[in-house]
Amino acid sequence: MVTGKKKLITAAAAGCLALALAGTSSLTMAGSPALAAEDKTEDVMHGPDVPPKGMRYDEWKGFEYTKDTEFDLRTFWTITMYDHSNPESHDLFRDPENVEDAVLKIVDAKSEPVGGEMKLRSGGFVDITVELYWTGTMNGIESAYAYEHYYKNPFYVQWSENAAYPCDAYTGTSLLNYFSTNDDAADDSISPGQASASSMAESDITWNGRTYRLFAQSDIRNASFSDWYERQDGDKYRFTCPAALETTLTFRVPADYDGLVLAIDKDITDERDHYLTENGEFINSSDLYADILTRSDGIKQSADDFYFIRVSDLLEYFKEKH
Repeated sequence: MVTGKKKLITAAAAGCLALALAGTSSLTMAGSPALAAEDKTEDVMHGPDVPPKGMRYDEWKGFEYTKDTEFDLRTFWTITMYDHSNPESHDLFRDPENVEDAVLKIVDAKSEPVGGEMKLRSGGFVDITVELYWTGTMNGIESAYAYEHYYKNPFYVQWSENAAYPCDAYTGTSLLNYFSTNDDAADDSISPGQASASSMAESDITWNGRTYRLFAQSDIRNASFSDWYERQDGDKYRFTCPAALETTLTFRVPADYDGLVLAIDKDITDERDHYLTENGEFINSSDLYADILTRSDGIKQSADDFYFIRVSDLLEYFKEKH
């Protein structure tokens, strides 16, 4: 069920905080500066799946909505290591065990009118924020030789988090195509007096003859990678450490728009091969979607691969808790 995930992110360990993108987190151990991961973008862009005329995308694809706020997931992680004693050896990519205990919690959701209640009553916009908390334990095993030659040198840890992808229920449009967000949203791009942050991705959704302009953004508030633990087991070394990630999703949508959905990929471990180069090295691939179940490179997924949550249900649920 290859998915994007790479709404990337960062982590910290051994006192070092590295670079983060929205959905994959990275961290340099032992003080070495993180290396920029190669970006791989397909030249051929595939078009979206379009539902029959008059039919909603979520009905056509068979979305099953849940009101749960905590989700058990599976993901993976990788390590890049360097043998500095051998100038010919560099960028050695190890393949640790999958993260089997990943959990994504939706910890809060709220909305407020843009420009006050008066504008809201006259057909204005609302700002919506959703807070997410992802945790998972990384485990691995390595030979004593590799441990002595590589782990004692700086190495680069990277994990792929099961991100919550915002999309439109009517058309299936992915609202956050990472690495291709619109940085040119002017203050008047919604309507006079309703400013939009320039870092928000902009989408126009047309349904039943009406066009809705939607804005979306993802921000990593905190990423942690700590308590690295290792032990020798015969001629092998076993290691483990927990990781955590806090993310805020922000939306600006018309007040009468009700199609905002979060899609969470249940298991992205089958994506490992998709992010391997021909030399067997792991890379970061950009997350571009023709629609929420179709990547721009043509790889398709099923609705069964995801948890789907209506943002309107989240707002109602957390309103009772505020």
